[in-house]
Amino acid sequence: MINKNLRMICCFIFFIFNHQVFAEAEKVIYGEDNRQDLKDVTNPAYLDWARATAAMIDGKYLENNSSNTSTVHYQTLKKEIRACPEVLFAEQLAVAECSGFLVAKNLLVTAGHCVRNIKDCKNKKWVFDYSLKNKTSDAGLILAKNIYECQEIITHVEDHYTSDDYTLLRLKRAVQDRVPLAFRNEGKIQYGTEVVLIGHPSGLPMKVSAGAYVTKNNQKNYFVTNVDSFGGNSGSPIINDQSGEVEGILVSGSEDYAMDAKRKCRVPNVCLMKGCLGESATRITNLSKLILELTQE
Repeated sequence: MINKNLRMICCFIFFIFNHQVFAEAEKVIYGEDNRQDLKDVTNPAYLDWARATAAMIDGKYLENNSSNTSTVHYQTLKKEIRACPEVLFAEQLAVAECSGFLVAKNLLVTAGHCVRNIKDCKNKKWVFDYSLKNKTSDAGLILAKNIYECQEIITHVEDHYTSDDYTLLRLKRAVQDRVPLAFRNEGKIQYGTEVVLIGHPSGLPMKVSAGAYVTKNNQKNYFVTNVDSFGGNSGSPIINDQSGEVEGILVSGSEDYAMDAKRKCRVPNVCLMKGCLGESATRITNLSKLILELTQE
């Protein structure tokens, strides 16, 4: 497995572009890029899981309208990171800093390095349906009812040496129109199991990334996959494609983008399916007992 020094370096790498920080270690493409917009997803289970996944967006980038909507004010991925023209999704908005997912009507899980303290809790909004659901949808126009605020941090853990990295927070109001994700509460995922990642790579509108599997599974607090992920995916659920249960919380991985020196623009890094460091996920069982206790009160 990755030695302690490499893991520590990996977890402390951050992308900083203009005024936005993707609050996480960087990620990468393995094999072919399997990320899809919701409008291109045909698996109904994936679409259901996506409804329970949210983007963390700084409140200053959301402008309230008079029609029960809010408009996202930010720039495209092309401008945000100086992406090369051919980069997939380069013309889409890139405003989300992290991802998260519902485990109960008012409980949301994300990575520990995404929400560390009460300031993070109060300044960030949790936005559902920041996505392209069809050919005519506008990801930058959000229904006000789909924007939620953090009320309190229930627990926060951030250990870079062990990749034990999560925050469980309570939302100010319960989410009534979507079903929380099921999650493993004992045991562990098996090596080679196929997994799906749902979230906001590089701050983009929601993407579903399937076709990946568990590549390393011998550590207590985390496992490793070859899922396609980028900055902005921290806090995303990694879901068992067979059982439909959350197995882990995406927390770190290999470097996102490389500079094309000739063109002075960035392109995604690409690794073999079993290459690079892999993408690390904190096991959901590290906090599943607490979630169950809170939901049974």
